[in-house]
Amino acid sequence: MLLLTETDRERARHVAERVTARMREQLGLEVRFGVAAFPAEEVTLSGLLDRAEDDLDAAGKWTPSLVEEQAGAEPTAIST
Repeated sequence: MLLLTETDRERARHVAERVTARMREQLGLEVRFGVAAFPAEEVTLSGLLDRAEDDLDAAGKWTPSLVEEQAGAEPTAIST
């Protein structure tokens, strides 16, 4: 989870895209992010988490504990 203070949805999505690219390039990991904005979309932590999870689901199905295998590499466990 990333908590970006004083960051609107557009900027948060940009940061998530950069982190995703860096994780893929440097670690060979595929990650996804859900984004929610305070106070534009929700005003409680639980509401923000629900909204971010909905955003994540809209991007494609995600398994909380995922094992990815890459050719010639050891499996990498990803937990959220």
